[in-house]
Amino acid sequence: MLAFTVLLIAANAFGEGFDPDSRGEGHVNFYDTMGVPRESDMRAIRKAYKALALSWHPDKNPGCRDCKTRFAAISEAYETLSDPEKKKAYDQQRAHKGSLESMASVELTAENFERLVLRSSEVWIVQVYSPSDHFCKDFHPIWEDVSLSHQSVARWGRIDARAAQSLLPQRALVLPVVYRFAHGKEPEFFTWNGDRDSGAGPLTRFVADSYPAVRHVAGAELRGWLDGPSQRARALLLSRAALPTSGRRAMETLQFWRVANSLAEFVEVATADSVEAEKVLGVGTGPAQGDSFALLMGRGGDARQRKSFAELEDVAGNFRQMAVRVVGGMAPHATLRNHDQLCSASGLGMVTRSFCVVLVDAGDAEVSAALAAVNQSQVEYAKELLELQAAEGSDDESQEPPLHIQLVRVSTATSRLPWEAAGVGPAFAQLWREVKYSPAFVLELETRRAAAVKPKNLGEVFQQIAYEDLRLGELPEELPLPRVWADPERGLKRELLAALSTKVGAAAALLLFAAGAAVVPELSLLTSGAAAGSLAALLLASWPGLCRRALLPLWCAGSPGAFQCL
Repeated sequence: MLAFTVLLIAANAFGEGFDPDSRGEGHVNFYDTMGVPRESDMRAIRKAYKALALSWHPDKNPGCRDCKTRFAAISEAYETLSDPEKKKAYDQQRAHKGSLESMASVELTAENFERLVLRSSEVWIVQVYSPSDHFCKDFHPIWEDVSLSHQSVARWGRIDARAAQSLLPQRALVLPVVYRFAHGKEPEFFTWNGDRDSGAGPLTRFVADSYPAVRHVAGAELRGWLDGPSQRARALLLSRAALPTSGRRAMETLQFWRVANSLAEFVEVATADSVEAEKVLGVGTGPAQGDSFALLMGRGGDARQRKSFAELEDVAGNFRQMAVRVVGGMAPHATLRNHDQLCSASGLGMVTRSFCVVLVDAGDAEVSAALAAVNQSQVEYAKELLELQAAEGSDDESQEPPLHIQLVRVSTATSRLPWEAAGVGPAFAQLWREVKYSPAFVLELETRRAAAVKPKNLGEVFQQIAYEDLRLGELPEELPLPRVWADPERGLKRELLAALSTKVGAAAALLLFAAGAAVVPELSLLTSGAAAGSLAALLLASWPGLCRRALLPLWCAGSPGAFQCL
């Protein structure tokens, strides 16, 4: 009987419909484990494994409780994805799972939609669907085809219609419907008409036609735009011909636009005709002899970086690298929208280890000193690496640096002025407690580790991290890192609900309501209006978040180009 039972279980397991990668809701996705997209080549997978091994190898992290388990999962994923045959079999297994499971898009929920999509600096293409709708089932192969082939130009996600209605700009009456979301742009949507014979063409055209294009400047406007006052750095792409927006090469344009949109908070981007640019800006600013594109980038009075390219496909990656260097000379305020870009390797498009040095309530003088110290540390560390390579006889100068460190600022108090810093999120107090309330600390987002650092030691921070002299401790699993950061875009309704959720806020609201109900009926209309005006002025004076929201429209009327106003 026992043998028969074992055979029966085995037959059910390995019979028709068995999927070795199916493990219920918590099944492991090897691509997620490695932190790489599905279309990654072997070189990218090996680079990702090297970076993860540095972070999670038990020998590198003595005393780490989770490193052994995490590194075992990374090794299992790498063993499969680094072997072409195993990778092919794994991809086929995942493709045959549930009829509407997507390999190329993130499954969104009501809980993560705002954080991942509405607070993202990326362009998102989001499908609203129903697993039981036959049109959604017919559309699914088209969605998979386009989302897989366009991974390099946008983030792709899906959300069940039952959870989506309150999150969308308009009610989805016909399914499936696809939305394009981008910061500072009105959402656009595409509804499939059920024509399977048209294939992927309509959805592909929607992605290209609705994509937020980069501004084009021409003539006398060129110099004024490039050298004009701006809180952001400025980048100008000069080309000998218009950027292609249709056909095979349109993907290269979309890839450039993607980087421009994702970095819009830090770099304002435009395109221009190279012949016009050389007339206005001077000979030598355009593409070099034999090239078709040139990229100029600078910030304020800084000297402009310039690179020339033969092919458009080379522009996006180089633009990102140039932007990372420019942003590295700044200390932006970290927010819910930008913290991943600033502090994580994946957000920067890098496979190297990335860290943020977080300055708490630092003044301008302290920030300037910290920037100078971190820059000096980077220069000294680069010299040490060159000396080490020379000693080992290595002449490989093309490899990426093993560390990236970005300085960021946070403020524990919210400014009433919309162009200044918003206060940190509700979980920051827990994070700050973990680093002993240090005015400066190092944070590694990918590994959820942090350590206090003395401001006077920032001149050696690269060396301290690289040589493991700075011991980063693991943060508690229950600490929600996204809620650590400031959210200056939080609406008035959310601001009000957050205030009422505190004991002080609830008590104050109850007291005001009781006083108003008792006193207002006894007052004249004029007196009631004066009392309401006085109360509003008192709330604006005592409630920084409310004051920011009230002043924002006025400020944006005079500064429409500011990132906060987009």
